Amino acid sequence: MIREIKSDDKIDFIKSQLEKVNQYHWVSIAKENNWQVASGETKKVFIIKDFDFVIKFPTNKYEIDYCQREVEVYSIAKYYKVEKILLETSFFFENSQGIKFYLQKKMNESFADMDFEKRKRLSQKIPNIDKNMNVIQSKMPITINYTWLAKVKQIYGKIFVRNFIKWIEDTGTNDLHNGNVCFIKKLPYILDYSGYFD
Repeated sequence: MIREIKSDDKIDFIKSQLEKVNQYHWVSIAKENNWQVASGETKKVFIIKDFDFVIKFPTNKYEIDYCQREVEVYSIAKYYKVEKILLETSFFFENSQGIKFYLQKKMNESFADMDFEKRKRLSQKIPNIDKNMNVIQSKMPITINYTWLAKVKQIYGKIFVRNFIKWIEDTGTNDLHNGNVCFIKKLPYILDYSGYFD
């Protein structure tokens, strides 16, 4: 993934800024650089304009490095041949304070961020004749957005969905709410697939 980045100067500058980050001093660094921030229960994220990736790093609340877990879960997805619906997470850099940073391809918006009309248009493109979706959704070990899952089935087929369910069961991925799934160029993706273990 890192080889896709074109400018060494930009990378050097970003790393110089990440070197200043600690668990308590990260939002101010984003403000200094006009970067956007996002955070969840297990990860913090820098969103940098004119950079094709977001930069994730784990919160210090848990013993698990949930970003590293995404790297591991992605490799398991390759075994099940379902990695094409995951936005790959790769290790990027570790600063002198021991904070590890990871890259993930940037997406436009999660399903939760879409406005109602956009969600409605997307839902209308899924054939109503698919009566198997209720059966498939009942076999899912977790709750997942119906429209998103139906689009996965429509594009990749039933066997792919079966493998996807096996991957979920094997990895314990359990946190695929609307904020963690998205569409890029009308294709379904998962952007946060580390799961959550309290």
